[in-house]
Amino acid sequence: MIRERWLPLAIILLLAALLAPFLRDFIREVIVIPLLYLFWLGLLLAESIPQAGFWGCFVGLALLIAGRSLLRSPRLAPRRRGTKTASPGRIETWVKLLQQARQEPYYRWRLAQRFRELTLDTLAHAEHLSRKQVRQRLAEGQLGLPPEIRAYLQASLRSFSHLPAASPSFRSRPPASPLDLEPERIVQFLEEQRGEG
Repeated sequence: MIRERWLPLAIILLLAALLAPFLRDFIREVIVIPLLYLFWLGLLLAESIPQAGFWGCFVGLALLIAGRSLLRSPRLAPRRRGTKTASPGRIETWVKLLQQARQEPYYRWRLAQRFRELTLDTLAHAEHLSRKQVRQRLAEGQLGLPPEIRAYLQASLRSFSHLPAASPSFRSRPPASPLDLEPERIVQFLEEQRGEG
């Protein structure tokens, strides 16, 4: 089968090799000289056009391409089956915040704010008060909270810029902060409150 494919090609190459000395003048006169003449005319034509014309055409073409790309409506990427395009849910948001809180003090403060809001909702429901009243009692320290929970939630009320900064020294440990409280302790406290309510 391979021989059948290569046999015609081999015959053509053999004939071309045998006829090459006789066809050299024909190929030069019919193919090579007309192609060189067309190439020379193209160069002559290109040199006769001023440079400003070339640049004008180039800039016009660039503006045309840019205009078409700006006017074209963006195509939406094809959706894959089984993929969700919705924004992350509450659980995903909490998980991400918990992961970030292990690394950065800012995210510990943000996590404390989220826990504060959840605690305010829980306590408002348990004590039959409004969130505003519970928040005011929290700020004044009038809620009967465990000391570490109260310090944690009150730290979330302060601005992040007013919280003590971590020490830049690598030798000394950063000062303890109420925001260092483990999230499990807050969750345990909230579960206790819901159980009582």
